Amino acid sequence: MIAHRSERTTQPPEETARDVHRLVWAASGLGFLACEATGLLLATVFSTALYPSPFGPPFGPQSDVASYFAANSAQVRGMSFVFTLAALCLLVFVAYSAGMLADRTPQRRSPLPGLALGAGSLSAGFWLLNALLLWVLSRPAPAADAALQGTLHELVYLAGGPAHILLLGLFLGAVSAAQWRSALLPSWIAWTGAAAAAVTTAGVLALLWEPATFLLPVGRGVGMLWMLATSVALLFDRSGEAMAAAEASREDRPAGRTRPDLAA
Repeated sequence: MIAHRSERTTQPPEETARDVHRLVWAASGLGFLACEATGLLLATVFSTALYPSPFGPPFGPQSDVASYFAANSAQVRGMSFVFTLAALCLLVFVAYSAGMLADRTPQRRSPLPGLALGAGSLSAGFWLLNALLLWVLSRPAPAADAALQGTLHELVYLAGGPAHILLLGLFLGAVSAAQWRSALLPSWIAWTGAAAAAVTTAGVLALLWEPATFLLPVGRGVGMLWMLATSVALLFDRSGEAMAAAEASREDRPAGRTRPDLAA
């Protein structure tokens, strides 16, 4: 332990790099949440009506689609902008999370890092598609064609609803499974991620059964709670020391042990 501390003090650039890694990871998660909250405000508080649901009551607000997009084109463009930023923040958060998983299990060939990176990247991609479709809906051309506008509105729901949330759940499940095997973050954060993964995965039933659409906002909310807790923990609690200790132990591991571990 003394040797580790002395080595860390004599190599400040490596410790600084770890701090930057942790701060960027946490900031991207908080940035995603901030952009999501801003988009939600634009869709509700700062609009003339609540954002319309493709199903209508009781599964969503009873707002006329054509009237909403005609009266709130500026708000919809604002939603497109902040949701695009949110997709980029989510992509950075996913990349750093997958990198953490790969560093924690370098010799086990675990599928979790690949699953987290693939599912999280696709989730960010569908959220970006959702943002771009919103921009199209803010233009005059879709407003002149009711069928086109209705189709685009439903595509926004599919991209930002089942597609985005289901893949986000797979990402949460992969990261949470890895957290159970390490002391990187408190165990309750892993349980929160597992709960979010279960709810979001069940949300795919919304494609078959309309009442299951309630699972989508519930899963999204629990997932955001997990991301907030993870980001705050990375910023303020012992996770930074855990990451540093893990990296130090890997640096001190004899090279000759690598081959037997791979065989295991």
